[in-house]
Amino acid sequence: MKVLLVDNDFVSTSSSLAGLRGKGFIQLIKEGSDGRGALASLEIGPGSLDVLKLFSDGVPVEVEREDARSLREKLLSSYKGILKERGYDFLVIDNDPAVTPLDPVFSFLMYACSDQSLKSQTTGIMVMEPDETNVKAIIRYARVLRSYGLSCLDIVIANKVESDMESVRKAFDFVHEVMEETGARLGALVPFLDELRRLPVSIEALHIPTQVMEIGNAIVRRLHSSKGAFYVYIPDPNDPLRRVALTLSSAMVKLYSFQFTDVAKRLIDVMKREFGEETRICLLDPEGKVSAPGSRRIALMPAYLSDRLKQRGIEDSVKMARRLAQDTVSSCGRSSSPSLLIVSSTDSLEPVSTYSDQSLLSKEFWREFLAHVRSSDQSMIVFLFCDVASGRCDALDGLADFTLFSQLSEKFQISVVHSRIP
Repeated sequence: MKVLLVDNDFVSTSSSLAGLRGKGFIQLIKEGSDGRGALASLEIGPGSLDVLKLFSDGVPVEVEREDARSLREKLLSSYKGILKERGYDFLVIDNDPAVTPLDPVFSFLMYACSDQSLKSQTTGIMVMEPDETNVKAIIRYARVLRSYGLSCLDIVIANKVESDMESVRKAFDFVHEVMEETGARLGALVPFLDELRRLPVSIEALHIPTQVMEIGNAIVRRLHSSKGAFYVYIPDPNDPLRRVALTLSSAMVKLYSFQFTDVAKRLIDVMKREFGEETRICLLDPEGKVSAPGSRRIALMPAYLSDRLKQRGIEDSVKMARRLAQDTVSSCGRSSSPSLLIVSSTDSLEPVSTYSDQSLLSKEFWREFLAHVRSSDQSMIVFLFCDVASGRCDALDGLADFTLFSQLSEKFQISVVHSRIP
């Protein structure tokens, strides 16, 4: 998936995080180049993120806006050339809070919509701050665009929404109003997150909040299924289970056996909400500790359960883990979309030996199991349930991407003990 972020904010925070400093797109076009020097490309996961810096450092914004007015056709031609050359799936325009219908920079960005080939291949996303002045300006401009039959905005996102109900309601109304005027089919509210005030040195080091990942996932799933209906997405509060799922990661959960079913049901709800009702759910639960309707139960060969009591050392343990992982992936089946594997519980599956250090044996067994499952099916999200009462959970700390702990309280609460995912 290819994404272009157009940094239409003279502060240029996104550009700085992408390593872009100095001259921007407008200045480079003014000097006679094709403007590609203001474009940074970052490989992130299986996709890519390009950032286009529009404004130059040290040049008054009023000067560059006037340049954009006189260079409009050259800017538009070069900009459309970049869009066609790279073939983006998503185009994100990050505007400054004071964007107006008369802004010459916003003008050439929007008029790229006149190219039907670009409009058909690229999904346009506009990010705005939900204050009344900004929203009214965007609506005025949207009306001008639509009067000419131009609209390349499919998604409208309100950023920095305060958590109180009045702010959420007002932002929801603003987003819905902009969607109606622009023809956008999807909207979302990004909560005001204090953690995003502390900017890292680069985009790669940026901590992505769970709510933001949740919005991205919802956009991808719903964009092709909304059938023209308006839909505004408001993410849930931060949830460690959802974070593991959205990052396609693995987790070891420390909990008591009587909590297994509740946590499993919560996990299944998360998976179905984020990835659809048809999401494959697999359960490796030889002792039947988990009740999970709709899941595919993986049957173990009787020989495995007897062999786990006969292991003599680390080498035997690693071989057994590889064998269990192979059988599990084969029984669960591979899928191009994310699937969930719940293992319950670790102490009922790992080998037992009187000849070796049991903690070391457990650690090496689950290290090999996770590595083999993840290499066999990278879209499989794995949760290991470890019964705190077994006394063996501490040996497994740090093996999975996340270590979680389910607290004993009336209110369902899971906390993150350790995470390798930023």
